[in-house]
Amino acid sequence: MKKHLIRLFTISAVISLIAAFVLSMPLVQRYNLLQTQMQLKSILLVLSVQGDSLLENPDDFSDRCAQALSGSGLDIRITILDQDGRVMADSGPDATLGQSHSDRPEVQKALSSGWGFDTRKSESTNITYSYAAYALDGIVYRAAMPLTSVWHSALLLSLYACIGLLAGVVIALILSRIWAARSVKPVADLTKIANQVAAGDFSQRARQEGDLSELSTALNSVTQELSDTSDELRVSNERLRAILQGLDEGVLSIEDKKITLLTDRATRLLGPVPEGVDTLPGCGANYLYLQQAMDEAIQTGGETTKEITLSAPVPCVLQVYAAKLGYAPKSALAVVRDVTKLHQLEEMRREFVANVTHELKTPLTSIRGYVELLQDDKRDAQTRAKFYEIIGIEADRLQRLIDDLLELSQIENSQRQSPETKGTNLSKTACDVLEQLSLIAKEHQVTLYSDLAPGLIIQADPDRIVQLFTNLIQNAIKYNRPGGSVTISTQAIRNMAVIKVEDTGLGIPPESLPRIFERFYRVDKGRSRELGGTGLGLSIVKHIVQLYGGDISVDSVVEKGTVFQVRFPLAHEL
Repeated sequence: MKKHLIRLFTISAVISLIAAFVLSMPLVQRYNLLQTQMQLKSILLVLSVQGDSLLENPDDFSDRCAQALSGSGLDIRITILDQDGRVMADSGPDATLGQSHSDRPEVQKALSSGWGFDTRKSESTNITYSYAAYALDGIVYRAAMPLTSVWHSALLLSLYACIGLLAGVVIALILSRIWAARSVKPVADLTKIANQVAAGDFSQRARQEGDLSELSTALNSVTQELSDTSDELRVSNERLRAILQGLDEGVLSIEDKKITLLTDRATRLLGPVPEGVDTLPGCGANYLYLQQAMDEAIQTGGETTKEITLSAPVPCVLQVYAAKLGYAPKSALAVVRDVTKLHQLEEMRREFVANVTHELKTPLTSIRGYVELLQDDKRDAQTRAKFYEIIGIEADRLQRLIDDLLELSQIENSQRQSPETKGTNLSKTACDVLEQLSLIAKEHQVTLYSDLAPGLIIQADPDRIVQLFTNLIQNAIKYNRPGGSVTISTQAIRNMAVIKVEDTGLGIPPESLPRIFERFYRVDKGRSRELGGTGLGLSIVKHIVQLYGGDISVDSVVEKGTVFQVRFPLAHEL
């Protein structure tokens, strides 16, 4: 744009100078002619004053005057005529004495009005002259100057004009560059600001001055609106991204096979994405399932839901929801949800129902069977007494099962509400439980040891803590071996009360460790029923621990023993 303005301004200036030069030349020539006539007029006035010497010898007078003028650098021809227009004297080389010049325009005008002027080519010399004639006292004084000198002056003037024209062009070019730079600078500044705004820099503002102040104001207004809109979009996008990243479901979208959105949760469920990959097939085998579901949604234009089972990065069951997006023909959105726990809970529910049914059915079947046997009158008293004893044992077993189920239900209900708590001394509670279970330990030939730190207080229901100690220590005794031992210890570690119950019993196989806290799960079902277990003890322990904000872990080695560790927050710092 700057070059275009310089070119346009220079051409305009040159044309203007040339036009001025062409139009001024006739005026200059006319001015030079007028100046010549005024010069001739002055000369004639001077000659007319010397009229007395003219009458004595006119020819000599004209020659002397011409020589004097020639000495001054003026090539002027002097002619003296009488009142009839006849030549009395002539300083020209080809004198025309006696000839009549009454028909000359300048002579006629001088005789009629006193002065006469004309420009023409002389008949005698064939040279173009500028003539001036003055009539005074019956004598006509005429002076003629050849126009070659005038044309010479005009030529010099033309040369000077050309030099001036060239200088004017150079000046015009310089001025045009300066003017163009000053004219283009505001536009260039606005263009630079507009480009920076288009690149996303909304902090730029144009100065509101000069001829482009209105445009600058409009640009600043548009920039401010874009800045406000960009801020709103950025906040909205950040809010949406935070919402999507915070979802428990993974979200991803594609457009023309390219990934446009992939949340962190999706990568955790499906596996990490290699750097630089922007298509689902390139992300790994797990992502192919999503590609298939999304392709199906794009083809049908509707929605699709599938469940897929993955073995990596961790074994899980995922539910995939895919739908076609309307803003682009080949775009789709997928939501991935981890339903592994739901499947596990459903499986646990089915197992729980089956286990409860089985656990209830076994003693009931036994009771009904012995009741039917007692209805036979042929049974002797000893047999009847034995049957009654078995019926009582099965009824007690059924009662324990129902009590444990009710206890577990009460604990779960307490978790949904705010449980009532008070300060519970762990050492005192552990001592009370050890005293109660000392007879059972003696029957199983198991030695009880304790290492209890005094003064450990937690906020809990004392009856629940008694139940926790009872279940853990009772299990450690029952599943121990004759001559074995059980050690109960408490200590404070980092404002946490740590309880350990360690035995030297049979141990738990590694494959059973993840499931020992499930309801009705038994490592050795035959031994458990033989010892009167319901399969709910450890499940109750776990729920008690969770009820009061603690955690429980187990470490076991088969044939060497098991260690249960429970941690509760201390009620106050020690």
